[in-house]
Amino acid sequence: MSSYVLLAGYAAGWAVVFGSFVSVYHRRKQTALNQLESWFPEHAERELYYELLDAGDQVPAAVLQSALIKRAVTDVGRAIDLQTKKQTLSALVKSGTIGDDVWSQFQAAEAELETEMMDLVQEANSLRPGWGQGIFQLASEMLGHQKIRELREKTERRAEGARRVLEENKDYYESLEAKIAAWKADEADLNAQNLIDESAIDKKKGLKKRK
Repeated sequence: MSSYVLLAGYAAGWAVVFGSFVSVYHRRKQTALNQLESWFPEHAERELYYELLDAGDQVPAAVLQSALIKRAVTDVGRAIDLQTKKQTLSALVKSGTIGDDVWSQFQAAEAELETEMMDLVQEANSLRPGWGQGIFQLASEMLGHQKIRELREKTERRAEGARRVLEENKDYYESLEAKIAAWKADEADLNAQNLIDESAIDKKKGLKKRK
């Protein structure tokens, strides 16, 4: 009987030690995650929204809603960024190309974004009941239009840059075009002369055969 008591006490003692070890391990892991550099920069749109919210009745509801939409647009963009990079980062960690600290930083960003989105849904529903179900769809559409506009502006800037380069080097390009035209004309004359020479040779060969 005493052996069972000792065995039970031994097991209980190890359970306490193991439980303490697990608790300390998780606390240290959480502390390490908290000390990691944030994956994303400061969320300026979220800070602006809460500043407006703290102002109380001085801020119209429409302004608050607009600020919350801008915050949602940023969240959707961050979600797309994480989703796009997750598979590549996972492969790099498995291959040992990057360290576990980067993967931990990435996972912390996922958890942070999940909490942010849940909070945003609550804020949306508080401003307009039921709005939390549709604010991310609206934000996704706005982000899509924003990307299209940025792409169009980038294309226009490139076209403007090309036009400016052409204007600044107009004399050079005109001189180059003249040289190319002259070269083509000389080449055409040379080809024509070669055809004449070949024709003369053929005639001489024909005369020799007749003789």
